[in-house]
Amino acid sequence: MVRDEQKIWSKFAKIYDRFMKKDKFAYEEIITLIKKTTIPTDEILEIGTATGIISFGLSNYVNKIIATDFSPKMISIAKKKAHINNIHNINFEVQDVCKLTYEDNSFDKAIIANVLHIMPEPKKALAEIKRVLRTDGILYAPTFVHAGGKKAGVFSLLAGLIGFKVYSKWTEDKYHQFIEDNGFKIIDKSMIKASFPISFVSCKHV
Repeated sequence: MVRDEQKIWSKFAKIYDRFMKKDKFAYEEIITLIKKTTIPTDEILEIGTATGIISFGLSNYVNKIIATDFSPKMISIAKKKAHINNIHNINFEVQDVCKLTYEDNSFDKAIIANVLHIMPEPKKALAEIKRVLRTDGILYAPTFVHAGGKKAGVFSLLAGLIGFKVYSKWTEDKYHQFIEDNGFKIIDKSMIKASFPISFVSCKHV
């Protein structure tokens, strides 16, 4: 299953940036919200970075970012973008969020944006993020919440056409409950308008 989805995302990588232009302003808002609680000394882990949109947006404001994705092609494109733009404080790496290779308590902040709903084991992902996040660290987890809305069926159809599966269809309230049921306390939340509504949450260890 993982290999199949890696292949799908790798095929999608070459058009990812063009595809994401439709949600440009939503991602700019995500970056702005994250910047509110980052400090220059922060070391940040991003999960599911794709071609690095969020990490590039934060690179001038923090010390170091390790930006990961399970698609080697996505990471390859992100590395090329970093080279072209002379950005040196982001390390792009291929990682499986359910089996991160980093030591416990390694990062001040962690980001997982619009990924949890398309993961077969989102609980494992949150457990691993909690392990590598410092006790006083913050997790930013903006995620599409489209369950119950008119666009829910369209979203699932589009996802299927691209080739990946939507494993979790949350409403805003159910998504918040999922986060809190898996070891985090929500300290800030807001809704962001995009192609599909995004629930932005900032969380800390329980």
